[in-house]
This record gives sequence, C-alpha cells and structure tokens, in this order.
Amino acid sequence: VPGLQLKINEAEAKLVLLGEADSLDEKERVLSALSSVKDKILDLATIKEERNLVKIDMQIFEISRDDIKKLGLNYTDSTVLTDNADKALNKITDMFATSKWSRAQLNVTINHLISVGKIRVLSRPKLVCLSGKEAEFVVGGQFPITKTTTTTTSTTSEVEFKDYGINLKIKPIVKDEEDILLAVSNEIIEIDSSVSVSGSTPAFSTRNTKTELYLKSGNSLVISGLIKNQETDTVEKFPGMADIPILGILFRSKNFQQKQTELVILITPEIVSGSSSLEGKDIFPEAGQRKYENKAERALREFRGKEEKGYSSGLDSYIDDIKSQIVSSIGYPSLARELGVSGTVKVRLRILSDGWLKEALVVSSSGSELLDNSTLRSIKKLAPFSSFPGSLERNEIAVDIPIVYN
Repeated sequence: VPGLQLKINEAEAKLVLLGEADSLDEKERVLSALSSVKDKILDLATIKEERNLVKIDMQIFEISRDDIKKLGLNYTDSTVLTDNADKALNKITDMFATSKWSRAQLNVTINHLISVGKIRVLSRPKLVCLSGKEAEFVVGGQFPITKTTTTTTSTTSEVEFKDYGINLKIKPIVKDEEDILLAVSNEIIEIDSSVSVSGSTPAFSTRNTKTELYLKSGNSLVISGLIKNQETDTVEKFPGMADIPILGILFRSKNFQQKQTELVILITPEIVSGSSSLEGKDIFPEAGQRKYENKAERALREFRGKEEKGYSSGLDSYIDDIKSQIVSSIGYPSLARELGVSGTVKVRLRILSDGWLKEALVVSSSGSELLDNSTLRSIKKLAPFSSFPGSLERNEIAVDIPIVYN
C-alpha cells in the first residue's frame, strides 16, 4: 500500500508498521491482511485524516488583581502581552488579551505567582479536537425552577432545570505549520438575585462575547472579567452554588468576595498531530531539544532507545531534563491549597533505558496523602520519558526529586 511500510525490529521481535495511510479503511485493510501475526505487529502508522489535531491546554485560576499585569493583562487597554512581541494587535474586547510568551515563560511566571500565594489554580482541563471542529467546555450547574400549572380542577407542579455558569466554545483552524485561527465565544449565564418571581425564583442574566484571532502554535489567549464579584451575593441566597465544581471554590473565596482577586482563563492551543505539522518541531521543548522527522519515526526511535543528534548527553543532563519536565507540569492541588495543606514530598523514580517508568514511589512523605498521591499521579501521566542518550550505557537509573508545596 502506498505510504505504508513494514520494518523488522529484531531486538523486540516485532514487525513495525510505519508511514501514513490515506484513510482509516486503507490502514485497517493492511492490518487485516496481517491478522495472522497481529500479536507481533507494532502499529505506528498515522492517517492523513488525523492530521491537524489541536491540543487545547486551559488553566483556570484566581489571581490577585495587583498581579494581573504580571501576565501582561491590562484592564484599561486589553493589549497584546509585550514580552518578545514584535508588534501589538488591535484591541479586541475588555475580556480578551493575547500572549506572545512561550509556554516555558508562562509556566515560570505562573508557578512563581502560585508559590507566593498570588494565584490559586481552580482547574487545568485539556481538550483535543480536529482543525475546523468546535470544542466546548462548560463550568457551572443547573438551578431548579418550579413551574405551577393551575386549571379549574387541579394544580400541578413540575421542576425544570436552568443552566448557569460559563459555556466556552473554541474552534481552532490550522492555517499552516505554526499559525492557528482561533475562534472563541463564551456565554455567561448568571443568577440575578436582585430580580425574582414570587420571591423565590430568581431571574437570569446572559452575556455573550466572541472573537477571532491568529495565534502561533503554543502562544496563549487570556480571558478575564467573566464572573462579577456581585455573584457572591447570590451565593448567600442560594448556597448550593458554592458546591459546583471550580466556580464554587471561587464563590467561597473571601478575597474574591472583597474584589481583591479575579477569575482568569488561559487558553493555549498547540498543533500536535500529523507528520507535516511535527516535522522540524521540538517535541520536548523544555527537555533536551530532541528533534524527529515525524511521529512514527520518533516513536520508533524512543522504542529502540536510540540517541538523536541534539539531545543532551550524560547522566546529569538527562536527570536535569526529567526534573525540568516534572517541575513545570505539577500544579498545587486546588483542594490542598484551599485547606491550607503544605509540605515537601520526595519521590523516587526508576526509569528504564527506553524512557518507561518502572517505578514511582514516595520515599519521604509530605505528611498529606492528598499531596503525595497527587504528585505520583502527575508524574505517572508524564511517562514515558525520552530514552537514554547513547552515552548513557545503563539499563535503568534512579532519580530522587523533592517537590515543595508551600
């Protein structure tokens, strides 16, 4: 089949299917023809239809109003973040601003603000969608409304549920290897406790905003001003709102109630799929600058544990790369921060030469199962890591990493 090829991996006694099929049906026909040896097949082939997948990383956090400008967001101007910016874009709306920062720069800034208590992370959802398709993220709940119908003979009541909260719709369109046209619309439905029917049924207010803009893959859009501080008055009248995911934590925040903090959503789209979009890109931008020709070849090289040009050599460099990945990826669990839990957890990782995580365990507890378990889960999600460089002639290594939650 054009575009597909089989290679023999003698070390693992596997047949490796590589290349790019024109369609899923074409790939399945090849796999069907190899069904007699299916247990020996390592399928690394991609499909052209899967090209231009976009990963959308979102961070939802509560930030001190005095520190919002450290992210480049200015309430009065709503202009482009200026760090490394070659030119400013036109104003969009009071809710939107864009970031020219790299992910590493943003992580450093956000992690610093988290460490000094200026940011409280409420959620870190991740979405993946095809270019041109719409992804939707909803934060909120449903409010019960009783409807009473009276006739000449009887009176009946039924309960309907009205949605409220934030409905965020994101539609990324990949224009080339680096540029993404991002269409973002959001609807904010709030309970208006100042207006009610029959004294118990509240009214609802709705706000809608939308924008379209170009972003480089990996750059960020910042959205703020979604939730009014007056919403806390509604929580006092309808306590159930304080229990909804994400927003409930915000509504219970004394700083938010006193208008000292703001809800901010950071959206970072990144092109992650397709050989044409991956060619020449840094797959591990924060750990070793290792480059591959395409997704299939990258996976095969990691599987065999071969060294690539440009990858840091030596044990110390490799361990530093692993630590960098972990530290930049771990966030303070929102529940632990809310409860005031802090501590230092030391974890020991045993990593095999092909990058697979053989073992992860806590060797020194923080004193909190919440922090210990959250740390292990976050690290396991990162595995497998990159394979050992050629100069590191070992079957496995052990790495101790302390993580401080303060």
